[in-house]
Amino acid sequence: MGLKDLRKDMLIGAAVSPFFLKDEKYAAIARNEFSSLTCENEMKPQHTLDREKTLLCGTKNRASLRFDAAQTALSFAKENGLKVRAHTLVWHNQTPRWFFAEDWSDQADAPLVKPELMLERLENYIRDEMDYINTAYPSLVYAWDVYNEFIEPDNDHPKGFRLRKNLWYELFGEEAPLYAFGFARKYAFPGQKLFYNDYNEYEQPKRGFILDLLSPLIAKGLVDGMGMQSHMLIDYPRMDAYRSAINDYASAGLSLHVTELDIRSLDDSEGSRRALADRYGEIFETIVGSGKIESVTFWGLGDAQSWLSKPDAPAYPLLFDREARPKEAYYAVCEALKK
Repeated sequence: MGLKDLRKDMLIGAAVSPFFLKDEKYAAIARNEFSSLTCENEMKPQHTLDREKTLLCGTKNRASLRFDAAQTALSFAKENGLKVRAHTLVWHNQTPRWFFAEDWSDQADAPLVKPELMLERLENYIRDEMDYINTAYPSLVYAWDVYNEFIEPDNDHPKGFRLRKNLWYELFGEEAPLYAFGFARKYAFPGQKLFYNDYNEYEQPKRGFILDLLSPLIAKGLVDGMGMQSHMLIDYPRMDAYRSAINDYASAGLSLHVTELDIRSLDDSEGSRRALADRYGEIFETIVGSGKIESVTFWGLGDAQSWLSKPDAPAYPLLFDREARPKEAYYAVCEALKK
């Protein structure tokens, strides 16, 4: 019995990479513990947009796509009866600049296309990705992260919009999410939910800015849910703030997924493992107790995969250690899921 078997009202998932899925000890964790997978990077635009094929096609408004990087995870999910959260269609980061440039130029100073042409590129890109995934892997994807991280209060926009290094905002302004969700709704298959995804989503004023951003999209029926990334620290955020955020997003009529859960821990001592277990237990008691979370995704299968780990500074933020063995935190989550 794995984590996925402890609650029937909640999908329990993990972010995966092809490298780790090819290692049987991690493949076994994905297969036995989880009911949902997310490609950690392989469905981001950096990996799906293909400049060489685009240049060969000779069109100005339609980029060619490739999905070879994602196929390992998608095929694994299909073969093992797992669902997939598709992450992510539109993001200021990990999207190549040539996608926005005239003649698909990869020169750093190439002029950007006009907004009208970029709108055609955006629609074709979203349609082609959704059509390919939903045809090649029917019924696999249950949720799309349509727009990732449009809000950044530190950029000093009065509505909290991300201004810096954000070509989507440069071309479309505050309507960028509206266009993305409009096209995603147009081409999504029946039953698929469309999500906005962001980090520090429990903080104020960011939480308020997110709700203001999503309010007109909710009214138009374009967005279904809020992806609460939930990259946390041992002592932050306080659970009352996290609980308040859950209630605020749910009260707005949004489905809720915890999409990128991990807890920064840079020490693997016995005391730190115990603290990590206590923290995970507290978080999952809050999640389960809310009765409002449909899906929880850990950002990695184990400590060895975590984006928080650096060659000279390992991190220990997940439920399975660097040898893929369950930690105290795993059992704390199990106990909370049983409640």
